[in-house]
Amino acid sequence: MERRHVKLSYGDFSSVVLKEFGTRHLFNRQVNIVFPSSDVLEDALSQLETTYYKANFSLSEAHEYASEITPCADDGDSYRSFLAVPDTDDCDDTWCIDQRGVLTLCISKILYEKLGLIGENQPIKNRSEQYFIHIPPSWLAATVESAAIRDREVKGLRIWDDIRTQAGLGRWQVVYHAMGTAVTPTHEVLKVKPHIERFTDVYVPIPALAPCPAETFKDIELEDEAQEWQDKANELFEWVGLACLGAQRLKANDRVDPYVSVYDPPSPSRIGNTTQLCWKGLLHPTFIQSLDMTSQSISSLLSRSESNDQRFIALSRHGYPRSPVASISTKANHGAKKASFRHPQLDSEDTSCLILTATHSEQSNRFGQVMMGESKNTKHWDASWI
Repeated sequence: MERRHVKLSYGDFSSVVLKEFGTRHLFNRQVNIVFPSSDVLEDALSQLETTYYKANFSLSEAHEYASEITPCADDGDSYRSFLAVPDTDDCDDTWCIDQRGVLTLCISKILYEKLGLIGENQPIKNRSEQYFIHIPPSWLAATVESAAIRDREVKGLRIWDDIRTQAGLGRWQVVYHAMGTAVTPTHEVLKVKPHIERFTDVYVPIPALAPCPAETFKDIELEDEAQEWQDKANELFEWVGLACLGAQRLKANDRVDPYVSVYDPPSPSRIGNTTQLCWKGLLHPTFIQSLDMTSQSISSLLSRSESNDQRFIALSRHGYPRSPVASISTKANHGAKKASFRHPQLDSEDTSCLILTATHSEQSNRFGQVMMGESKNTKHWDASWI
C-alpha cells in the first residue's frame, strides 16, 4: 500500500488551526460534515449552498479573464479573484489559477522546452522531470516582471493552445469561480446543495481532545504518552473516515466475519445516531470557511444550552487531485509570492479533517477545542510538506 503522510494539530476556537483551514486550501472538490444527530445543527448547515461555473477555455483565454478581474479584499485580509482548474484528465500536463489570478503550470520537460518559459525543475523519484511555472495576472505582472518576460509568457500560452488544437484536444473544460459572476456567455451554472444522510444505532465516539503530551517523540519521558495520544487521535480520524463512507462496520449490530474485517470503535464510545452532510463540486475557500464558522457557532450554542460534553462535529475536505497548487500561505495570498506546488495525479490524496468539541479548557480558559489531521501522499511530492 502506498505510504501516506499525516500531520496532527491541536488548538482552540481562536487558534490559527481554524483560521487558516478554509482560506489556505484553494481547490476543494468535496466536504463532509458528520455529527451526533441534532435538528438544530442539521437545519443550520443544510441552508448553506454555493454555486460555481463550467465553461470551455483556451489557456490564453483563461489567463486573460483572470487578468481582467480586478482583485478586492472582501475582509481586508485576503484577495478574491478568478479561481479555476481543468475538469478533465485528457493529458498529464495541467494548470490552475488561484484566487489572486496567478496561473501555475505543471508540465513535462518536452512541453517545457517547446513553450520557452522560465520555470522550476522538480524531479520526482521514479517519475519524469516536471516543471512548475508561475505566471502572474497583468495587474500584478507590471510590478514583478519586465515587458519582455510578459510577452514571452503570452506567446508560450498560445503555443500550448496550438499544440492542443493540433492534437485534437481543443479547449479545456474548466470549472471556476469569478467573484460570484460568470465571465463567459456560454457557461453552465452548477449549484451545490448538501446531500443529507442519517444513520441510526451506530457507535459514536466521545472525544476528549487534549494537547499532545510532547511536541516530538524525542522526549523519552513522554514518549509513551505521546504515542498513546497519537493512537487515540488516529482512531478518531479513522472513525470519521468510516462515517463519511457510511460504513456498515460502525453499526452496533454489525456481525461481519472477523476473517473479512475487524474494527473496534474509539474508546470511549456510545450507541447513538449520526447525521452526515456532503457537498460536491468546486468549493471556494470562503465557502469552506463558512461551513467551519457555522459549525463552531452552533456547536458552542448547543454545548452551552444542553451541557452535553458528548457533542462534536467532524469536518472533512478533499482537494482536486489534478491541481498543481493545493494550498497557499497567508503571506503569499497578498501578492506574487509563489504558492506551494505539488505533483498532480489522479490518485493523489489531499485530505484535511477537523474535529470540533465545544468544551471549556481549564488550562487555557478558552472555549472550544479542535484537532486537525491532514493526509497526503508522500509519493506525489508536495512542497507544503517539506
